[in-house]
Amino acid sequence: MKRILNWDTYPPILTPEETALLLNCTIETVRKLCRKGELPGVKVGERKWRIPRDKLRAMLEQEVV
Repeated sequence: MKRILNWDTYPPILTPEETALLLNCTIETVRKLCRKGELPGVKVGERKWRIPRDKLRAMLEQEVV
């Protein structure tokens, strides 16, 4: 069964915690994927990651097709 998301209900910039909930994975997995360039993450400061909602959505929709 396909999960339907209303992307507009999420903030434009996601934290790793929010992204992990969307992807049904751990926060550390999100950080690891950002470090490897497999998720469209942007590093803020030395330790914080932020994930642009629209880039994540585009990436996920491209994967499904």
